[in-house]
Parts: sequence; structure tokens; C-alpha cells
Amino acid sequence: MAGAERDLILDVTEGLHCAACVRRLETALRGQPGVSQVRIDLIARQVRLRLSSGGLDERAVATRLGKFGFATRPVATEAVVDPAPRSAWLQAAIAAALAVAAMAWAMLAPHHAASPWLQAGLALAALAGPGRTLLARAARVALRLRPDMDVLVALGAVAGCAHGVAGLLLGWPHLHFESSAAIIAFTLVGRALEARGRAQAGAAVAALLARQPPRAVLLLDDGGEREVEAASLRAGQRIRIRPGQAVPADGVVVGGGGEVDEAMLSGEPLPQARLPGDVVSAGSLNRLGTLEVRVTASGAATRLAGIVEAMRAAQAGKPPIARLADRVAAVFVPAAILLAVATAAAWWQLGGDWQRGVTAAMGVLVIACPCALGLATPAAVAVAIGRAAREGVLLRDGAVLEALAGARCVVLDKTGTITAGRPQVAEVVAAPHADRATVLRLAAAAETGSEHPLAAALRALAASESLVVPAADGFVATPGGGVRAVVEGGEILVGTRVFLAAAGITAAPADPPGPGSIAHVAAAGRWIGCVRLLDEPRPGAAAAILALRALQLRPHLASGDQAGEVRRVAGLVGINDHRAALSPDGKARLVADLEAAGDPVLAVGDGINDAPMLARASAGAAVAGGADVAALAGGLVLDAARPLEAAAGAVALARATMRTIRWNLAFAAGYNLIAIPAAATGRLDPMWAAAAMAASSLCVVGNSLRLARWRRGR
Repeated sequence: MAGAERDLILDVTEGLHCAACVRRLETALRGQPGVSQVRIDLIARQVRLRLSSGGLDERAVATRLGKFGFATRPVATEAVVDPAPRSAWLQAAIAAALAVAAMAWAMLAPHHAASPWLQAGLALAALAGPGRTLLARAARVALRLRPDMDVLVALGAVAGCAHGVAGLLLGWPHLHFESSAAIIAFTLVGRALEARGRAQAGAAVAALLARQPPRAVLLLDDGGEREVEAASLRAGQRIRIRPGQAVPADGVVVGGGGEVDEAMLSGEPLPQARLPGDVVSAGSLNRLGTLEVRVTASGAATRLAGIVEAMRAAQAGKPPIARLADRVAAVFVPAAILLAVATAAAWWQLGGDWQRGVTAAMGVLVIACPCALGLATPAAVAVAIGRAAREGVLLRDGAVLEALAGARCVVLDKTGTITAGRPQVAEVVAAPHADRATVLRLAAAAETGSEHPLAAALRALAASESLVVPAADGFVATPGGGVRAVVEGGEILVGTRVFLAAAGITAAPADPPGPGSIAHVAAAGRWIGCVRLLDEPRPGAAAAILALRALQLRPHLASGDQAGEVRRVAGLVGINDHRAALSPDGKARLVADLEAAGDPVLAVGDGINDAPMLARASAGAAVAGGADVAALAGGLVLDAARPLEAAAGAVALARATMRTIRWNLAFAAGYNLIAIPAAATGRLDPMWAAAAMAASSLCVVGNSLRLARWRRGR
């Protein structure tokens, strides 16, 4: 029997720069004892592992990665200032100063007696100082015969310096010491700028983390209050949140009232009124009034923490398009080294000028660094995930972006998705042998253990009519069918006609006329009546369907409700293809049939009965606030206030992201196709090759950052 599993997240502080590095890190860990899953986030520089007992522990993982040239540390539990970017800028500045000095001596005073020696000293200082870490790591990696971009940079820099030393001893006119120093300088400057771009790409996660306050005001039993650490709060405790303070934990308002800004969590731009009984979430901001809140979740259990973790996991996800870069990177670096050797050999064989051959080979090594290729996908995915969060869409996996972009039809649940999911009881019909109050009272009692909107509507009506609702035992829910429970010693069933028939109970021959959904009620094996409910479409639902159509998505309505109500709602929002009385399996089969016909599906739902449909679809979107099972089955979670608009925005953003990724990959490939031949033929000096290599990565990151300013309709 397998041991208990746990997740381990490590920051990679050294060695993770490109797609080749990702490939090497995966190779170092896959197949190791106890390691069942490896996910790497190139943007956040993190590795996420699933470990089981009896295999590698945290120390063993760090030791093994160290042998492959990676330095790691456990992820901090709190947001801290990372000194690494500042150190990177310092090292880059020193390398740049040394390179500029070397170039100045080479260009302005090439014939000065001290110039060659000064150039040599400056180049060696660049390699031994700011370039030391890069060269040492490249040596470790090269010894394991798994070269990456650091090996290419190191070979180019060392070859340039060796060329200069040989020229100094033999009296050659061109030494190329300045190229050696420039290679180190441009590489380090490029990485410092990339780090800045990655920080901007991950700004959404950082902004969410910053919203959760470290302290909270705890209300004591004696009426006093005390300031405590927010992480120490426990469910059931009461806290006070004054105007201008951020909410430190998830909870329910039990006193006071106010207006809460949840824009960072839900995308809703206006503050929302919060009164006793309303829910508040950690990270939201109390704009007006004082709230007393009973804590329901704190720390890592809050909705905010879940969003942050899901966003981090999503950034570590790898869309299928990213596998192309991985496959290319696996052979690109060795091929670049062979090409550099062939370049030097060709210059020697064809012209006998092995000095120019070495210079051209240096340019090939540097220009071939696959930085841009490695950043093409993860940079765009990271920015898109942050942008989606601002649009009310939480992506659980970066791979869902590609599925969303490829969707050609959308299958929508009715209740809670197209409609608000808060139906009102329009009519209660009693059988001749029963009375209306009994039907309502027993139905409300049977639904006590249910979270279905029908249950809330029945309880609300019973309360408004001052009916005493008895206790219920043995509650059992059948997804897509109904519920059963024992009330006052007898079994009560509430659900569809088919649900009652499966229990051997025949309902009335005809449902009461009029629109709405019908829920039948049975007691002691007999039909005693039914309840008709109306659930109107959400405001803006019809416009959202038009927006989905504008994206070339064909809408389908799939519901477990009766045909009349499904037809009514479909007509109100403009959906022609609608299916009624579908079981959870029936919804999943509809999705499977559409997929089999060549139409990738985006499925949207919020209930337990939608989970099979969401899991079966190419992209499954769960409405926030619905059943946990649905949320787990979907690849993305939509804002509960406007799920249809969020779904349309998610598809548009996903398509924009895929266009950006394709442009990034095309640029990375085109850059190498043009620059490598130029370097091999001696038309691109190694110094400028290093500059071009750094510029290519920055272009890819900059192009990806445009997604942060994405707007729907653009």
C-alpha cells in the first residue's frame, strides 16, 4: 500500500532560466523514489512535488537538485522581500562596468602598450567576479552531460577569453577580450530585466497576498477586544472590522453593517452591502461601517488563500503548446554546441582562418541560448492568469487556456448558471387527500439538509407563513433526481416525476399549468402534491449569450428540469438548442457527443449534477459558490455574480493568450533562424550576439505583459 502523500513546494534560487533548464530539472526528479508528480513554474522559479512516505524527503530532494546545478529553498509562508533581484542587478552592474571598460580600451586605445593587459584583466575580473556563479554552475551541468543555456554562455565567454590570452601571447591584432566580458554582462543584465518582467507577470498573486492583513481585532467573551495574529484565528471566534480595515478571515456578519469592496476577489467594481447573515471573505476591504464577524475559516483555509494557491498551481501547469518548446529545448543546446564546433571547423577547412572560426563559433554559442523559447509560453500564461483573476475567473490549471481558446460550443446548465439559482415558489398544489400547508411543511422539512435552491425557497415560504417545520433524519440526495428523508416517522420524497416513479410512487397525471419547474412530494408511499417554482434568467444573460455567439461558440442548454421550463428559459435568453430532463450522465453524454463530432466544449455549471459534464468537457467552468464537487471537477471557476459574462471573457482572453504565445514562439524561432547563420558566417560579433540574445528574451516578456492591459472586445 502506498504511503501517505504530501506536497512540497521549493523556490529555485539558482539554475532555472530556460526550457532546457526545465527539462533538466524534470529529468533529475522523475522516477525517483516517492516522487509521483513534478510541476515546474519557470516564471515563479518554483518546483512543486508530490511526495509519498518511504521515498525522497525534502533534504534528499534539495541534495539531488544541487547535483544537477539547482539551488533551492522552502517556500516562505509569508510574503517577504526577496533580495535576489537586487543582487542580480548589482552583479549585472559590475559586469557591465567591466565590459564597458574593456570595450573602451579595445576601441579607443588599441595600440597602447598597456591596453591588451588591461583588457585581459578586465575580462578575467568579469568572469571571476559577477560571472563566477554562472561559470561554476555551467561546469557542474556540463559534467553531467546535460548542457543548458548557461553552458552555451560559459563556453562563449571562456572561448573569448582563451582566444584573447592566446592572441596576447602570440601577438594577434584582434583579442576579443571585450566580447568575453560583454557576453557575461549582457547575460546578467538580461536576466535582471527578465526577473523584473516575471515580477510584473506574477503581480496578481502578490497583490492578493498583500490584501490579507497580518493582524485582527478579536472580540473577547467579557466584552473586551484584543489584537491578535490573523493566522491564529479559529472558526467560531468573533472579530471586529472597522472602516478602512481589510477583512482578515472568512466569516459571517453577526453584527453591525457596512459596505465591502471585493474587487480583487470577484471583479465587482462597486462595494457591496454586508448585513447580518451575509458572508465576507479575507482580503476584501471594509469601506463603510463597522462589522462584527464570526470566523468560518482563517489562514490557508480562506477563499483568498485558495485563490492564491490555485493561481500558483495554474502558473505551474503546462499547456500542450508548451511541450513543443520542451521538445525543441531537449535537442537545441547539444545541437548548438555541435553547430559551433562545425562552424569553427568550416572556417579552418575552407579558409584556414581558425581565429575567425573561433570568433564565429563564440557568436553561435551565445546567440543559440534558448531563453526566448523557454519564456514564450510561461510568461504569457502567468500574465493571463493574473488578468483572468481581475475578470472574475480563477484558472485552476494553465493548460485550460488552450482548451478554452479551442472551444467551439458551450453547454450551459440552467439553474444557478443562466438563472440566478434563487427560485421562488409560485404555487403549491395538494392532492385531494392532503392540504396545502401539509405539503409545504413536509417538503420544507425533507429539504432541510439540502443546499439546492428549491430547499431555500421552500424554507423561506414556510417561514413567511409561520409554519412549524419538523426535524428530518436520514437525509439522502440523488443528483438530478431529488431528496428523501424521514419526517415525523414517515419517509418523505421531494423530486422529479421520474424520481418518484423509481420509488414506486405515481404522481398526478398532469402538472399544474404555467411556466416553472415542478417538484413532486410524496409521503408514506403516496403522492401528496407538488410545488411549482419560477427562476428567472440573470440580468444580462441574453446579452452574454450574444457575446458567446460573437465568439463563434454555439450555445446549448442542458438541464435536469422539465421541458416546459427549459424551453421558457431558453427562449428568454436566445438559445435554440436545449435539452430537458437530463440526468448527470445524460449531460456528460451530450458533451461527449459534441466532442466526438469535432466540437470542443466549454461546459458551465454549478451543481453536483454538473460535475460529470464539467469533467468530460475540454474546458469545465464551475460557478463560484456552487457545489464543491462541481468546483473540483472544473478547470476554471467563474464569478458567481456574472458567470456567463465571465465565461465569454475567459474565452476571449484565452484566445488572446494563445495568439501571444504563438507570436512569442514564432519570434523565438525566427530570431534563431536569422541570427545563428549571421553568427556562423562571422557577420555578428559575439558581443552583439550576447546583446541580441538578451533582447530576444525581453521582447518575449514584453509582448506577454501586453496581456495585463487586455480588455474584452479588443
